[in-house]
Amino acid sequence: MITKYLFLFTISPVQAFISQARKAQDLFAGSQLLTDITRYAIVEFNKDTNDKADIIFPAKWEKKYDAALPNRFMAEIECAPKDVFSIGNILEKKVKDYFKQIADKVFFRQVKGHAKPEGFDSQIENHLNIHWVFEEYKERSYLETYNAIESNLGSVKNVREFNQLPDTERGRKDNLSGELNALFFNSKFGRKPAFTEDATLISAPSSLLSPGEGLSAVSLTKRFYNYKKGEPFPSTAEIAQLDIKEDVEKSGSLKLFKEIIKNDFDYQLLYKDNLNAKYFEKQGIDFPANNNSLLQFHNDIFKELKEKGKKQKKYYAILIFDGDNMGKWLSGKALGEKQKDDAYLKKYHHRFSELLADFAKSAKEYVDENNYGRTIFAGGDDFLAMLNLNNVFDVVAELRNKFDQEVSLTLKNEYPEIKEDVNFSAGLSIAHYQHPLGDVLNTAREMEKRAKNIPEKDAFAIAVLKHSGEQQKMVIKWGDKQSNLKSILNIVNALKQKDFSPAFIENLNKVFQVFVNSENPEELFDIFKLETGTFIKRAKMQKNSALKVEELKNDIENIYNAVDLKNTLEALNIIDFIYRKA
Repeated sequence: MITKYLFLFTISPVQAFISQARKAQDLFAGSQLLTDITRYAIVEFNKDTNDKADIIFPAKWEKKYDAALPNRFMAEIECAPKDVFSIGNILEKKVKDYFKQIADKVFFRQVKGHAKPEGFDSQIENHLNIHWVFEEYKERSYLETYNAIESNLGSVKNVREFNQLPDTERGRKDNLSGELNALFFNSKFGRKPAFTEDATLISAPSSLLSPGEGLSAVSLTKRFYNYKKGEPFPSTAEIAQLDIKEDVEKSGSLKLFKEIIKNDFDYQLLYKDNLNAKYFEKQGIDFPANNNSLLQFHNDIFKELKEKGKKQKKYYAILIFDGDNMGKWLSGKALGEKQKDDAYLKKYHHRFSELLADFAKSAKEYVDENNYGRTIFAGGDDFLAMLNLNNVFDVVAELRNKFDQEVSLTLKNEYPEIKEDVNFSAGLSIAHYQHPLGDVLNTAREMEKRAKNIPEKDAFAIAVLKHSGEQQKMVIKWGDKQSNLKSILNIVNALKQKDFSPAFIENLNKVFQVFVNSENPEELFDIFKLETGTFIKRAKMQKNSALKVEELKNDIENIYNAVDLKNTLEALNIIDFIYRKA
């Protein structure tokens, strides 16, 4: 007897694949690893079912689309009930074996002349958690079966499985996860990480594996997955300087600079503060004997840059956004009565997934090809990127506009019964290139959560992590046609164009910081408007028309209307910070 099923397959832990990171390379490689494992699972599932399964989402999973994939896929399949568990178990084993093959390949490529250390295989074998569920239609509709399989998967995940760690898992833990033994360390100076007796020494550039840094088998696999010699994912220092990279690379002095540094060149060394013996030793780099020439070539590089009116930056941003209420959208509630039409709903699922995949590709190309930053993960409604600070708000605005046009508007045009917009909420963290990457990433996620906690979501939140330790945070809704973000952009541009001095921001803070917890916000707003106009007029740097003064005043008032005094002042302080640092 042949029966119709929905099949849902998930791979975890996602956090360990992507978020546990000390270097930008970890983030990127983790994203690539997750995508490739998911794609492999779909390919093998199709083989095991003789290509008779219908992959519902992700819609564009094939390699040719070059898109990041989520950690799950769902398919419709007809098979005999006796084959259900066989298909799931075989696929689970194949995926775990595939991950082991990847780990072995990375090990034998990077660690030459050594056998795998004790504990390597067990760390890899115990890492992946795979859950899969078959749900029989049983005369139910596609919608009912879909809701049931999502519910059942949640129940399965709530039953936490774990394997007892072997006795060998006693010792110093790796620097990425803090959970598994560190089995590998850098060869620079030949020093082993503390408390690690049997760690294997490997050769790697200090920019990729810091002296004293310990990696587990899982962390090694992630760090060096898809790594090409001399071509790691850009470091935070490189992202911070991305807007001047082309000019720096054209400088003849850079070639001479690199010849002195040799194989250990990293964009951190383009900061003059780092060109000293103490920093080189910390990074495991031999301080060159001809270091005076190093400083001279460095000075020549940035003399040329200064003549072009450009400057070096030390801050960058991490952007995270995620679709709002995606469970509701995938359930098809927006389709109204047509939600009950199985064929219509399944077609909608396919199409929605296609639009998200197309947007992901478009967003990645926009960021990467324009050199605004580098995309780490673009999987539809999920997006993670490291951005250069130059024009960061313009980039965020354009990504939101692309999502509105390519996903929300297209969906409404093709499905007239849909009246709502598909939205996303975003978190942006701005930090010094030396700030611990994991903290910057966690702050971006925290900001995204704050945005999603706003009633009806559809918001964005920003945090600045200053090198001094001071932090500034604010959250605001996008506004009708992104009006609130446009107000922020207008204020930034007014400062960039030297129309106004940022003194008005300092003055507003001096007067109103003491009132941030005022119990009379309406009365305070009238005073705020009056003082804002006065301070803006004083801050004029050119013979600006009264219209420009009024426009700037209106933009500040628009932000105030959208939030409160505290968030308004925080927004202005963040704008001032970006103006000075970008």
